[in-house]
Amino acid sequence: MMSLKTLIFVYWMALLSSTCAYADLGGDLTSLQKDSKVLATPITVTTHPQYDLHEMKTGGARVHEFMGSSGKVFGVAWAGKKHPDLRTLMGAHYDEFQKAFAQARHQRRHGGSVIVEVGNLHVEMGGHMMAISGQVWLKDQIPTGMDLHEIQ
Repeated sequence: MMSLKTLIFVYWMALLSSTCAYADLGGDLTSLQKDSKVLATPITVTTHPQYDLHEMKTGGARVHEFMGSSGKVFGVAWAGKKHPDLRTLMGAHYDEFQKAFAQARHQRRHGGSVIVEVGNLHVEMGGHMMAISGQVWLKDQIPTGMDLHEIQ
């Protein structure tokens, strides 16, 4: 019989390997449009003073991608039944995130929300089965004066 610690680790690794495609951090408008076509879901864009919010809804999940005036995605937030494909979502930052996340999980030894800060990357993930949410952003790309609570 597996220990609770092992079950939690297996659960989180399963969530981390789900298969949806989204633009990665640092991606541009072209990658967002490609994802919209692949997922056969429209992108709703809401303009804010410091960024544009691109929203996609697919498979019971909602993904918000935040694009700054540079035309690059600086933050992503999600909520739904499962995490999106975090490897695709974090792009080049995924490997360092995965190592930091595994260490944070090992230190906590129980479920609950996790906050990972590694280099320029900030990640928050939490929830419970069938109600998962998370946010990820590049700290040096956040528009000046933006409230980080908007990334949701």
